[in-house]
Amino acid sequence: MRILGAESMPQVSVVIPSYQSAGHVRNCLQALEEQKTHVDYEVVLVDSSSDGTDGIVAAEFPWVKMAHFPGRKTTGEGRNLGIDLARGRYILFTDTDCVPCSEWVESMYAAFERYGAIGVGGPMANGTPWSPTGSAGFYLEFFRFLARGCEPFPVHFLVGGNSGFRREVFQDGRYSDDSLGEDMVFSWRTSSKGSLMFVPRAEIRHLNRIGSRHFWKYQRKIGRASVTYRSLVSPGAIRIFHFAPIASLLLPFVIIPWIAGFTLVRARFRDFLSFLLLSPLCLAGNLVWAWGFCEALQQSKNRERA
Repeated sequence: MRILGAESMPQVSVVIPSYQSAGHVRNCLQALEEQKTHVDYEVVLVDSSSDGTDGIVAAEFPWVKMAHFPGRKTTGEGRNLGIDLARGRYILFTDTDCVPCSEWVESMYAAFERYGAIGVGGPMANGTPWSPTGSAGFYLEFFRFLARGCEPFPVHFLVGGNSGFRREVFQDGRYSDDSLGEDMVFSWRTSSKGSLMFVPRAEIRHLNRIGSRHFWKYQRKIGRASVTYRSLVSPGAIRIFHFAPIASLLLPFVIIPWIAGFTLVRARFRDFLSFLLLSPLCLAGNLVWAWGFCEALQQSKNRERA
């Protein structure tokens, strides 16, 4: 462990946006405290919780640089505020419901140094394999970011909870003021300025929310948010569905087989088998996602008519 105090300049800063994190912030910070690395790093937590998260951090993790705000900050706002407080050459991002592996900081730093990338990221692992709703939600949200292979390779997207960028990247842009999709938009825009590398060894375990109520609600929310970043990333496809939003309800019948093929070819075989077992629930969840997607498209179409 090489966590630095305020008197020293770190090579790496880890920025964590936090909202209502009392139930899992300990897991995240404990994992960061136990990193096996030669790299000097600091941890910056931007908290806007009302559940006592700030008290837990202050009492149990005094080495964390914390900024607490009384009003809720979106994930994008939290990342941007953390960037302003960070001092490292490389700024890494994770979330309070994430548990980095013991070599996460070391692996991310090494990828920057070895490949000269402007951004690096790693895979997400299922932190609730015993929960059907938690696991189904995990695969629907993170299937692009499952572990595969050993050697880093170039990508166009990085997931917000396991990503990092050179400090100079933020001179030209910041995250949007959103809590969903802001990471996809930022990494997509950044990929036009230099290479992004996916680092399989830099794995983070995601502690998924569980329960049917959360599962259905969150899938609809993701569906609605997808319209925003897809309008930037694939505007042609959005224009097609814009003419007939209801057609987006057919998307799950393409997406679910695509995820199955993706996990078979690019992920661990156990992830493929797990997804197959959960595929009926995943299809149902993706239909709810498509409904949210359709709703957002229709609202956009109505605004243009008004």
